[in-house]
Amino acid sequence: MGSVRRGSCSGAGARTADVQLAKNWKFKERYGIKFQFDFFNLLNHANFNSGNLDGAGFNPSSVTCGSNACSPVNNIITSQATVTNFGTAGSVHPGREIQYTLRFTF
Repeated sequence: MGSVRRGSCSGAGARTADVQLAKNWKFKERYGIKFQFDFFNLLNHANFNSGNLDGAGFNPSSVTCGSNACSPVNNIITSQATVTNFGTAGSVHPGREIQYTLRFTF
């Protein structure tokens, strides 16, 4: 139950761990140096794009209601074109990314 529409299904959830390590040094009261590392998706979990999991592969024009156009009166579906990639993850978000920064302030 809930607010999800009929026929939809959710894919795997995203699991990421973003971490920042930083060190600041001050000298002569007005100058500073900051060195930092940023880790995105530190544990390198695979996060899949949903692909066609939400029913996006359903095309209303692929539905046939006998020889007539579909309408509230003629609502008996006789055939529908199949979607071959429904329920598959089409791609993966990027893996672990690391960046570093060296900042001088004055």
